[in-house]
Amino acid sequence: MTHQHQRAAIVTGGSRGIGAAIARRLAQDGIAVAINYASGRAAADALVAEIEAAGGHAIAVPADLADPATPLRLFDAAERAFGGVDILVNNAGVMELGPLAEVTDEAFARQISINLESVFRSLREAARRLRDGGRIVSPPA
Repeated sequence: MTHQHQRAAIVTGGSRGIGAAIARRLAQDGIAVAINYASGRAAADALVAEIEAAGGHAIAVPADLADPATPLRLFDAAERAFGGVDILVNNAGVMELGPLAEVTDEAFARQISINLESVFRSLREAARRLRDGGRIVSPPA
C-alpha cells in the first residue's frame, strides 16, 4: 500500500516580490507552502488567503532569519501544518544600499547573518529533515 502525502515547501522571504511569486507557483502546482516573513504580516496573510482561495494550502510563519533558531522553527511549523517538508527555497535576503564608508558594523553583521549564515542553517536543517527525494532551491541574489 502506497502512502500518499501532499508535497510541502518552505519559502523564506516568501511574502512579497520573487518569494511571493515562487510561493504562488508552488501552490499552483499543488504544493502546500509555508511562507516565511520577517515583517509585512499583512502581505503574508493576503498571500495565504489568495492561495487558499485558489484551492491551495498555505501558512504564514513570522520569523527573522537573523535568529539562529529560525530554521528549526520554520521546519517545525511546516511539519505541524503539512506533515513534512519536501522543498526548501532559500529566498530571503537583505541589502542596505548606501556609501560603503557609512555602513555600520551592525548593518554588515545583519546582512551576513541573513544572507549567508541563515542559508547555511536552513540547508543544515533541510539535510536533517527533508523527506526522501526532497529539493533545495537557493536563487542567486
